[in-house]
Amino acid sequence: MDWRGLSDRFHCWGDDTAVSPAKLRDDRFATSVSLDWSELRDDYFQALRKISLPLFNLFTIAGWLDPETWFTRDMVERKLGAMDERMRLFEQ
Repeated sequence: MDWRGLSDRFHCWGDDTAVSPAKLRDDRFATSVSLDWSELRDDYFQALRKISLPLFNLFTIAGWLDPETWFTRDMVERKLGAMDERMRLFEQ
């Protein structure tokens, strides 16, 4: 992953729901995440968490919501359904 243009941004759902009030100071975040085929095949959602959490963890601050806790299958299903009722994660 190589995210650029992050300076002064914060993580939010839509236009008005902040996930974290912390704004980033750095403009770029680069990292590598490797997945074995078996991880993707056997547990799609855990693979999604593995590639998503490094970015979400950039926005955490002490005493605020921890991505390890809030980034759950149920939360993702609700957010996808709110965007379009036909959207959902792959079945397990």
